[in-house]
Amino acid sequence: MPLILSTGCPADDVSDAGGTDDDTSTTGDGDGDGDGDGDPSGDGDGDPTGDGDGDPGDGDGDPSGDGDGDPSGDGDGDGDVCGDAVIGASEDCEGDDLNGATCVDLGYAGGDLVCGGDCSFDTTGCFDAVCGDGIKAGGEACDMADFGEDTCESLGYTGGELACGDDCVIDESGCYMAECGNDMIEGPEECDGADLGGMSCVDVGYDGGELGCTVDCTWDIGMCTSCGNDMIEGMEVCDGAELDGETCETQGFDGGELGCAMSCDGFDTSACTQDGWGDDFEGGAQLGNEWVLTGTANWFGSQTMPHAGMFNAESGNINHNQLSHMEVTLDFQNAGSVTFWHRVSTEEDWDYLQFFIDDVLQDEWSGVIPWTEQTYPIAAGQHTLRWTYDKDGSVDENSDTVWIDDITTAGGQLP
Repeated sequence: MPLILSTGCPADDVSDAGGTDDDTSTTGDGDGDGDGDGDPSGDGDGDPTGDGDGDPGDGDGDPSGDGDGDPSGDGDGDGDVCGDAVIGASEDCEGDDLNGATCVDLGYAGGDLVCGGDCSFDTTGCFDAVCGDGIKAGGEACDMADFGEDTCESLGYTGGELACGDDCVIDESGCYMAECGNDMIEGPEECDGADLGGMSCVDVGYDGGELGCTVDCTWDIGMCTSCGNDMIEGMEVCDGAELDGETCETQGFDGGELGCAMSCDGFDTSACTQDGWGDDFEGGAQLGNEWVLTGTANWFGSQTMPHAGMFNAESGNINHNQLSHMEVTLDFQNAGSVTFWHRVSTEEDWDYLQFFIDDVLQDEWSGVIPWTEQTYPIAAGQHTLRWTYDKDGSVDENSDTVWIDDITTAGGQLP
C-alpha cells in the first residue's frame, strides 16, 4: 500500500492561489456570513433586514412600504381595473362616468367628450370654435343663424330679428321696442293713433273713405268704402242699386228713377222728373214775357237750324265789345236742375256764349260747336239763369252768332 501523507487544509483567509478572501468569512461562501448569498443575516434571501422577502423593511415584497403588497399605492392589494365602474387613480373615466369633465374643461370650444375603452378621455368629438361654420361655440355670441338661446325678447326688446355679424357678434339693429298708443308706428304695428304712416283707404284695398287705427294698432277700415259693390259702407250715401230706401219722391221730385252718383257720395237725380218751367221757343220771333232781355241787341226767336221744332233763340246782332243777354228767374222748391241745348259759331277763344246762375259763370264756349246738351244742378230757392253772347274788341269769324233751344228745368217754377 502506498503511503499517504496528511499535510492539512489552508486557512479560509488565504487563497489557494496564495491571495486573500474578499469577504473575510470563515464559512467559505464568499459573503462573510457563511451561507453563500452575500447576506450576513444568514436567511438566504439576500435581504440584510432578515424578514425573508427580499424587500427591505415590511416583508410584503412591495417597495412602496405600505404593507399591502400592491405597488400601485391604492391600498387594495391589487392595481386599477378599467371597466369596474370605479375611476381609479390611474384612470380618467369609467364608461359613461366622465368624472364631471367636458370638452370645454379640456380646453376645447365644445363638443361631446366620451370615455375610451382604456378609461382615458376620447376627445375626437370635441371641437374648437370657428366663426362662420354655423355653430355657436367657445366665446362666440352667435355664428350665422345659431344664436343659442338668445332672441330680441331675451335681450330686452319687444320683438324683432337678431342678425349675426361676420365677427360672430350679435347685431341687434333688427330688434325693436313697440309701444301701442304713443302715436308712433314701431315694429309690426300697422298704425299707431294718429300715425297712419301716410296710408289711406285706397292703399289698403278700398276705393275711398277715411282710414283709422284701432286700439291694438291695426287698421280700422270701418269708414273705408268700395264704391260700386252695391253695399253702403263708411261715409257712402248710396252704392249702385243700393239707395238706402231713397227715391225721386223722397228727394222732392214728382217721379222718375233715382240713381247713385259714381262716387257714391250723393244721389243722381238726372232721371227724376218734376213739373217745371221750360221754353222751346216755338212761340215765334218774340220771346215770352218771362224773359228779361238786355245788352246792345236783344235775343229773338229764329228759324236758323233749330235743334227741334221750327224755332230756337238766337243772340242779338252785336258788334265788337258788345253784349246780348237773356235771363229768366225761377223758384225751386227743392234742389233741381236746368238742361238746355246750345250751338256756337264764333271767333274761337275770343267771342263766347256764356251761361250764368246768379251771376256766377258756369261755362263758356267759342269756335264752331254743333248742337250740344248741357245740364247743371240748381239748389233749392230762387235763382236767375242768364245766357250771354260776349264779343271782344275785333275780328268777326264764322257766323258770329250763338243759339239756345229746348230749355227744361227739374223743379223750376216762374215766381
